[in-house]
Amino acid sequence: MEGDSVTLHTGVTDIQRDDQILWKFGDEVIRTDRLNGPVDARWENIHLNDQTGELTISNIRIDQSGDYEVNTSSLILHRKFHINISEMVPVMEGDSLSLHIDFKIKKDDQIQWMFGPKRTCIAEINRAVNNISLYEDALDGRFRDRLELDEKNGSLTITNTTNTDSGLYTAKITSSYRKPKFIRLLVAVSRSDLSPGAIAAIVIVPLLVFIVVVVIYYCCKISQLNRRRDVEKNETNDPLKTETANSEAL
Repeated sequence: MEGDSVTLHTGVTDIQRDDQILWKFGDEVIRTDRLNGPVDARWENIHLNDQTGELTISNIRIDQSGDYEVNTSSLILHRKFHINISEMVPVMEGDSLSLHIDFKIKKDDQIQWMFGPKRTCIAEINRAVNNISLYEDALDGRFRDRLELDEKNGSLTITNTTNTDSGLYTAKITSSYRKPKFIRLLVAVSRSDLSPGAIAAIVIVPLLVFIVVVVIYYCCKISQLNRRRDVEKNETNDPLKTETANSEAL
């Protein structure tokens, strides 16, 4: 979440004193001196561990979402990370909500607005051909007649909000000359009679339940594959079954 602290671990316990640590954000080098002072004012919220090379970002911002890479001059360390940052957007039930893209949109960008952990597309715009599509029948038509997409800046407006509009919204911005960019906004639609704790539960708990279900599903799949592999291995190593198979072949 925006404002949290995150540490990117290198897995190295002790880096040699004369080894140079290099962190990159996308194609940009994060410039720090050996005394851990950020040279660029945009990175004043970072701390570099001089022993392990770990990078800690405190009070993280939306514009610090993206790909991180760390290397050392001795090549004993090379790791890549990707940080997704979500911004909490509060809104009162019945009000209109505008979800904005916080950087300049190019004329040939394609923008997709998606809702929920499954990323169901509810609106998209292809600026190269000036085409806007609103998928108001998606998700049982919960957004029908309530979506507006701005052709100039790509912002999505939801009118007459209800508590079913609470959840994770993802904007995917793609073009022919750069990697896709993502913006994640966690919307909390509240009523005047709900406490902040109840609002957080309405938004976050269903998302956590979905993640747990996915993890359990894939754990079961892996367990089934392992059991099947063990059975096949045992059948292959069974001399009686091997002899019977050879006899049948003859």
